[in-house]
Amino acid sequence: MEEIKFDSAFNFKYSPRRGTKASEYDDQIDEDVKQDRLSRVIELQKKHTLERNLDLVGTTQIVLVEKESKRSNQQWAGRTDSNKWVIFDKKDVHIQDMIPVQIREAKGITLRGELLNQAEAA
Repeated sequence: MEEIKFDSAFNFKYSPRRGTKASEYDDQIDEDVKQDRLSRVIELQKKHTLERNLDLVGTTQIVLVEKESKRSNQQWAGRTDSNKWVIFDKKDVHIQDMIPVQIREAKGITLRGELLNQAEAA
């Protein structure tokens, strides 16, 4: 993980599945150990995600407007071409529009930005 520094990752602790070889092993790892390892992996991934998102602050990204923000009906939520969520104030755009957004802030997995007009985006 340190070498690759993924944008994001879905992490889970192992749980036995019926019919798999691994479920038959006698030396299963203790639940506390599994939870500790998972917690450390999740924290490391959060750090990497934030680092990668901070690299986008100050850049202009083309964003597909997908929906109203969960936290404010005054904002849109959309995704970049690299599948990163961007939140920005509602203006004269609509769901399914592809619009230029200046990234102003990175918080966890979410970017916050400002909608640019076409002249600013050029």
